[in-house]
Amino acid sequence: MRHQLIPFFALLFAAIVSGCAPAADSPGPKRILIVRHAEKPPEEAMKFGLNDKGRERAEALHKLFEKSDARTDPFPMPDFLFAASNTKKSHRSTETIAPLAKRFKMPVNVHFDKDDYPLLAKELLHNSKYAGKTILIVWGHGTIPELAQQLGVKDVPKHWKDEVFNRVWQIDFEDGKVVFQDRPQGLLAGDGEK
Repeated sequence: MRHQLIPFFALLFAAIVSGCAPAADSPGPKRILIVRHAEKPPEEAMKFGLNDKGRERAEALHKLFEKSDARTDPFPMPDFLFAASNTKKSHRSTETIAPLAKRFKMPVNVHFDKDDYPLLAKELLHNSKYAGKTILIVWGHGTIPELAQQLGVKDVPKHWKDEVFNRVWQIDFEDGKVVFQDRPQGLLAGDGEK
């Protein structure tokens, strides 16, 4: 009996250590791209939408996926779009992704609240619908690091800086490994590499 329990406990330990990240033979996605919602008004304005610059970024978001002189290596076109669901305090994630979704004629899954990142990660990593696909997620910066951790990123920055709106966190799943890159968007003047 004791010898029969050893493989069970070995599997249990491996599952705990590996967290949510898909195993090499699991049906996980090929790539997940996470962007923060676009720029917002100051907190004291008590507005739940984007400011002018944020709307400009949202309108330009599609350029991430289009080849141009300025972008010789575009991001791969997403197969699925996700945005944090609207709350009483913020519609910014859905407003950020709306122009891109309209342009590409793609639906946006808004069924996950910004604090439901463990459920979102589980859905993406274990639902065969996303196997080998590219996913774009627009989320609030407060829980993006935790979302990335749930997706299996080990060396994720602890915080997404409050003033930063121009980054793409790219997570690639390659041969059972999770590869993380923090890349610039380069969509608006002043985006630069910061």
